[in-house]
Amino acid sequence: MKKINERKIDQLTQSEKSTNNYLDFLEENERVLYEYRPNKRAYAYSNTGTIMTIGVIWLICIVFIMVTSFALSGVFKTMPLFVYPLFFGTLALFAFPFWVALDSYRKLLKQPNNTVYLITDRRILYITGINLYVEESIFLKEYNNMVVTQSFADKIFKVSDIYITSSGGDMHLFDLENVDEVCEKIKECVKNAKGN
Repeated sequence: MKKINERKIDQLTQSEKSTNNYLDFLEENERVLYEYRPNKRAYAYSNTGTIMTIGVIWLICIVFIMVTSFALSGVFKTMPLFVYPLFFGTLALFAFPFWVALDSYRKLLKQPNNTVYLITDRRILYITGINLYVEESIFLKEYNNMVVTQSFADKIFKVSDIYITSSGGDMHLFDLENVDEVCEKIKECVKNAKGN
């Protein structure tokens, strides 16, 4: 969690505005109270998980089929040494879907983490994309409920998702660490916004 400066937007210097491009999405006199970002590895996996799973299963099947067929036929015992690189090269070629999945995951890890979840004194914003745009936004006064979910992959990365419902729409915050703390901060901000 990162608590950032609670000054009003018009009090920020030009250098502060350029380093926090998401501040352009705030309304006049709206203050950012908390800023959260998804876990980078979990977020990359959630965007490549299906192809990665298929790639790993494909790799296991290809290795199993090739190694067992060669081992059962006894070819490994009689195969000259110069054939081994050809065998493993063929194995790597047949594992192409795995390499595609691995490359997609690697590229996502290298990209800057442009996804940010902001809790302001009025709203919760989900800002993402290379050019930054507001994916989802709800007003704190319209908040109804929130549910924390955790998939099998989330357990591996020790993250959770928060699903927030409101009278103005729903919002999904993905791959957050310290989710209990985030939930408490959201409840506290909602309480302050509603004046309860």
